[in-house]
Amino acid sequence: MQLASNVNKPRLALIEDDPEQREALHAWLQINTYPCWSTDSAEAYYKIAAVDPVDIVIIDLGLPGEDGTSVIQHLRKYSSIGIIIVSARSSSNDRVYGLECGADMYLVKPVVPEELLSCIDSLWRRLKLDPMLSSDTPHPADVEKTPDSTWRICCNRRHLISPNGASVKLTPSELSIMKAFVQAQGTLSRCDLITALGADPKSFQMNRIDVHLSRLRSKVADSCQIKLPVTPLPGARLEFVGKIELS
Repeated sequence: MQLASNVNKPRLALIEDDPEQREALHAWLQINTYPCWSTDSAEAYYKIAAVDPVDIVIIDLGLPGEDGTSVIQHLRKYSSIGIIIVSARSSSNDRVYGLECGADMYLVKPVVPEELLSCIDSLWRRLKLDPMLSSDTPHPADVEKTPDSTWRICCNRRHLISPNGASVKLTPSELSIMKAFVQAQGTLSRCDLITALGADPKSFQMNRIDVHLSRLRSKVADSCQIKLPVTPLPGARLEFVGKIELS
């Protein structure tokens, strides 16, 4: 049987301290032609990633030394890399905390290999649609702002309606963030968005804004098949490129 090409597949890193599980999962990924490497600790990951960066990290939470949630928080603070948790911790509190730390997906061991591959492919599609990750994303000034680019927020139903007519349900926090862009009609700082959430910038974890935006980008990409045009600017500022209004 001829294996499929790994062209356009994400490069993966697997952080798992159990040698049997690590070797089995690493072998499965290689059989399915995903370029990948694996290691048993956060410290080893950082050293290898410095010279061999990846697109998606698959990580266990119960690691020796620095634990998985600390790694996730560190990665999310400095990058928009894809993160999939694979852990034996199955409580709802663990799952919620893992996602709040910045993970994109959470799978409970024993993981079904086919499910993991499906999650990897789904996350990779989202990441490729994420303007934060695109090296050829145009500068906001180069993007033509036309009436066709109008986005609308239905506050009563908490829906964001894209220019192509598709919609996505917003959480209360996402609604507050999008309303802040409407009110600004320009650029916003992350502190502005924290204030819009009713929180104090001095005590609020700044990376949680990126978590909210990453999840919203993923939802929009999946439901609307279009990019959410929130573009990063110098000085930790953000701009909604295009027209957005309340309806």
